[in-house]
Amino acid sequence: MSVRTLSLLCIICCQCIFALQDESLEKVSPCRNETLKPKVNTANIMIKSESTTNLSYFSQSSECWKCKLRLKARINPGTTCSLRVDSRWPVHFKVTDEEGDLCQETTFHFIESGIYNLLIYNRTHCSQELTNNPSDILIPIYVSIAVVFVIILLRYAFYFKRSVTFRRIIARFSQEKLIEADLGSPDSINPTDDNESLRSRVLVRERLKSLDAFRGISIVDMIFVNCGGGEYWFFKHSTWNGITFADLVFPWFVFIMGTSMAYSFRSMMRKEIKKHTIIGKIIWRTLVLFFLGIIINTINIHNIELKDIRIPGVLQRIAVTYFVVSIAHMFSARPADSHQFVWWSPIQDIVNYWLDWVVALSLLIIYLCVTFCLPVPGCPTGYLGPGGLSDYGKHKNCTGGAAGYIDRQVFGKSHMYPRGTYREIYHTHQSFDPEGLLGTLTSCVICFLGLQAGKIFLMFRMHSERVKRFCIWGVVIGAIALGLSEASKDEGIIPLNKNLWSVSFIFAAASLAFFVLALCYLAIDVGNIWSGIPFTWAGMNAIALYMGHEIFVCKFPIYWKIESNHVSHYLMNLWGATFWFLIAAFMHYKELYISI
Repeated sequence: MSVRTLSLLCIICCQCIFALQDESLEKVSPCRNETLKPKVNTANIMIKSESTTNLSYFSQSSECWKCKLRLKARINPGTTCSLRVDSRWPVHFKVTDEEGDLCQETTFHFIESGIYNLLIYNRTHCSQELTNNPSDILIPIYVSIAVVFVIILLRYAFYFKRSVTFRRIIARFSQEKLIEADLGSPDSINPTDDNESLRSRVLVRERLKSLDAFRGISIVDMIFVNCGGGEYWFFKHSTWNGITFADLVFPWFVFIMGTSMAYSFRSMMRKEIKKHTIIGKIIWRTLVLFFLGIIINTINIHNIELKDIRIPGVLQRIAVTYFVVSIAHMFSARPADSHQFVWWSPIQDIVNYWLDWVVALSLLIIYLCVTFCLPVPGCPTGYLGPGGLSDYGKHKNCTGGAAGYIDRQVFGKSHMYPRGTYREIYHTHQSFDPEGLLGTLTSCVICFLGLQAGKIFLMFRMHSERVKRFCIWGVVIGAIALGLSEASKDEGIIPLNKNLWSVSFIFAAASLAFFVLALCYLAIDVGNIWSGIPFTWAGMNAIALYMGHEIFVCKFPIYWKIESNHVSHYLMNLWGATFWFLIAAFMHYKELYISI
């Protein structure tokens, strides 16, 4: 046998091995003649073979970006095959036999719990015939929205005589009243203001309820999502690129932490606390948060070994972000505004804190340079994909690009997140942690943006000035996010990606945070349309609720075995969020507030 023949045989064998490995990434579903039992987020499709040869069914979810169709089932001649198909997103599929395609590649969005017959015409076209009448899976959400709406109507009907909402908003916007409310409830008037008439006013002390409400919204939504979100795909984290409701709650929490930071530092500066004491408090809080995060990573795992403890995590990222932003802001924070009446006072919230912006922009530049310039072995430089099946399988082991590579080198695979939203769709086996090191840089940037919101509260007294600046910031950074992502899910320069905490993602999340904070501020602190309850209760004990829900996840009385459908999951997950509302209400009633 010649060398050339041996080489050809080796090449053929290698191709066969790779093909088998590629096929093994996903098991071929067994065919059944009977209708399968309905399952959450799936539909059933019946394929009847009238061919004398075997049929092959290939499909792929449209959520899988640049992925090949994959073999899902083989149908024997003269039999009927019942298969489950994904109903969350449109599905690309085709059917072939030994002579070629029986129907060309088709894209169709199946209805959940629908039962379809696949009809094949003239070996060129497939159509789907719905044979049942599945109910609308969003009915539980419609009902809950209607219940909340009725409760609101009854509340305002009962208090109609006391409600002067619109006149109050207009009146308050026209006033020059100074309100400076924060977490520590400082005086509403700066003691060093140059205007003597302002000093003579009565000092008012109050808490900024809108900030507590926003924090409470974030933490309760996080609990609802972590409980399961009713098993609705839009209450789950994005598979890779894109942004869902679940993706917003964590960056919003970091944003609010930055806003609160402005008040806490103003309070410490007024009390003339020494900087070394402040640094000590920062270090202590960082260590406590990081340690609590490690506890959460291990609390529901039995007989865990040190070599398998996950190091990154939600609280760990919050801890590092808090440390970096606090240390930077400590050197620019001041007890009062001494430049309130100079010509550049309209931008004093930026000019007075130029050091914060130097640090934030530096972190942003470092993130971009590392992401797009760091060479990753076996991967294209600047790769931002999930690896696995994406890009037609060209970069299977490149999950997360530079971000994933850095974490695997620093932590090791055994100390990283063992699961991931991308695994189900992209079938990648490479380790990746969504709370890794590189993404911490951009989490610091969104914290600085939240800190900017706090500066606006402190440095501008009129409600209209505050709301106007919130909206300007929201529009500007929202436009940047749209530009970077090109208003698309996967095709932008920098796609929206929560796993990577991409630049476009943090700008989009911060933009929405500015708008939500403005709405909460108008509704709660300005117009008194809403008291913020029950979210203010949750916001005042956010860390305690987060730790509690992590400890009791998948445990009674929060969780128990139920029938697998959206109604059951939604009601149980709502109960999970409500349970922690009740805990927050009890703690508020007892005036028990846990902070670090």
